[in-house]
Amino acid sequence: MNKFLNSLSKIIVDGYNNISEKAEEVTKIGRIKIEIIASKRDIEKLFVELGGRFYSNFNSKEFDFLKDKDITDLISKVKEKEKELESLKKRIEKIKKEDGIEVK
Repeated sequence: MNKFLNSLSKIIVDGYNNISEKAEEVTKIGRIKIEIIASKRDIEKLFVELGGRFYSNFNSKEFDFLKDKDITDLISKVKEKEKELESLKKRIEKIKKEDGIEVK
């Protein structure tokens, strides 16, 4: 009986540890997904600002958007955020692959 209880206790502890590890990985993925949402929101804000800047200067005969520092800076910021977004997505895929987690 004592052997059975020890064996049962070990199974329960191992199961708890396994569940705990998986929960930790899912939590990591959840945090990264929050960062992804924030990055997407930042990109949207940059696009709005970029569109407003472009529109406000569109009718100007001297307007050359390629030479407008504000517009090129905004475009650079969008590209940086897109790289950040891609990096975050790759981190999620790495975690999923390493731990065999299926999270949507």
